[in-house]
Amino acid sequence: MASAAHDAYVRVVVDELTERGIQVSDVVVGAGDVLRAEMVVAEVDPMHTSWRDAEGVVRLYWDQRQGWTWQVRYAGESQSRGAVHFGVSAVPQPTAVADWMLISLTHPEAVPSREDGPFETADLEAVLRAYAMR
Repeated sequence: MASAAHDAYVRVVVDELTERGIQVSDVVVGAGDVLRAEMVVAEVDPMHTSWRDAEGVVRLYWDQRQGWTWQVRYAGESQSRGAVHFGVSAVPQPTAVADWMLISLTHPEAVPSREDGPFETADLEAVLRAYAMR
């Protein structure tokens, strides 16, 4: 089961994504061996982007060890394409995640994958708890 702090962090990221015009659906926040989240993201108006002709689904993932990652799965393909990692930190600022995802949706060819993880965040619960107080 996810903690309230973990849920709050993901909720703030979702709010930042939405503020940038990114549609967010199918949000799942959970825990097992690691805290994690998953959601489907899409542009509100994909008219002039790389996704306009794609019938794909872009999934955005988070977990406490790898941080944020997105993958696309095109219609008719049995598996998702290679993952693109945000890197830097397991718990980056939500504004940075939202900016990265907006650029990823509008210009996926311009976004390198940063595979800096796995991360070990000292006092992870306290870091996440800061988002529950917003």
